[in-house]
Amino acid sequence: MNSSKRPELSHDDARTFDGTPVFCTLEGPRKLLRLCGTFDIKVGGQTVKWDNDPRGRWWFTEQAFLEILDMATNMATDAAAAVSAGPDLLNHIMSWVVREKSAVCADWNSLANIYSLNIPTGEKISCWAGHIRAQPLFSKSDPHQRKSALMLPGGLVQYVIDGLQDKRYDGWVRAERPLRVAVGTA
Repeated sequence: MNSSKRPELSHDDARTFDGTPVFCTLEGPRKLLRLCGTFDIKVGGQTVKWDNDPRGRWWFTEQAFLEILDMATNMATDAAAAVSAGPDLLNHIMSWVVREKSAVCADWNSLANIYSLNIPTGEKISCWAGHIRAQPLFSKSDPHQRKSALMLPGGLVQYVIDGLQDKRYDGWVRAERPLRVAVGTA
């Protein structure tokens, strides 16, 4: 994808956008984030480990993630005032707000770890960008066939980037940390 010609966006990928996505080029230095993890699913009576690729295609800005953290912290603070709660409440709320804003179906990704795409100074990468469309809590392909009327509203700007597995991008994607906060005591 990261050449001078504009690639086609598949119908399935285009449906993840709320409106018409824009083809653009991002220039470094720039940092994007992605959440992914490993979780177990049942397939045909067997448990299979499902890994999301840290060099996957779906990314969002670091600023968007910081706004999500602020939202989750405010929600957790309000909830903690009503009940005695520790960092587990903040972690639960943070994971939920990330899932809502990114509209990542629960069966697609555990959102366990944060990865960064660090575009170096002077480098460019092409992508499709636009606001994320709402998705159901569980996809139609959920291996557990769970159903829910709940919709994840989306709304973040997503960047769909192909080709990050290419050796040219070695070193651009790094594991940042787990999607958990540790709250110390005063």
